[in-house]
Amino acid sequence: MNIAGELCAKAGLVFNFHNHSDEFKPVNGYVPYELIVRNTDPKTVKLEMDMYWVSHAGQDPLKYLAEKPGPLQAVPSQGQLAIRGFATVGKGTLNFPVLLAAARKAGIEHY
Repeated sequence: MNIAGELCAKAGLVFNFHNHSDEFKPVNGYVPYELIVRNTDPKTVKLEMDMYWVSHAGQDPLKYLAEKPGPLQAVPSQGQLAIRGFATVGKGTLNFPVLLAAARKAGIEHY
């Protein structure tokens, strides 16, 4: 990702990584998303943490907003149904007022 970020920057572009649920499932004792946050250069690699997919993986998006924002610049989202499907924002199980307040506090630029 760092190499891709450097190449994009040289071309006047921004490299963004958008997660799904797999990045939050532990592999050999590590959470891939956490490795990405720790090992990418925030100058050239930007992250979009999709709160739906974090929750879908059984993780708490509030935890990641509070503890691991790293190069996080955007939080795209959709609502989540109790049966783990998509819902209209505000109609599902994700508490958007709380999540968006935490995103603002973490300094997220885009929603």
